Amino acid sequence: EEEEEAPANDEEQVNPTKVEKDKEFDPFETVRNIRGDLEDIYESIESLRNDEDIVKAMAQRLAAANNGKAND
Repeated sequence: EEEEEAPANDEEQVNPTKVEKDKEFDPFETVRNIRGDLEDIYESIESLRNDEDIVKAMAQRLAAANNGKAND
């Protein structure tokens, strides 16, 4: 039971309005982590855009190939 109470006490000690009293809180590290997450998200979006371009190009080639076969 003591182990279950400890996290609750830790949560109560963290007060967002008094972060300067939380010695473990590093705003610069937090910003670095957020920036890293945003960079990862941006890279994922760019990857999806590249995938979309590849799929569109393949669809155009297939459509052109099908149109060519239909005309034969």
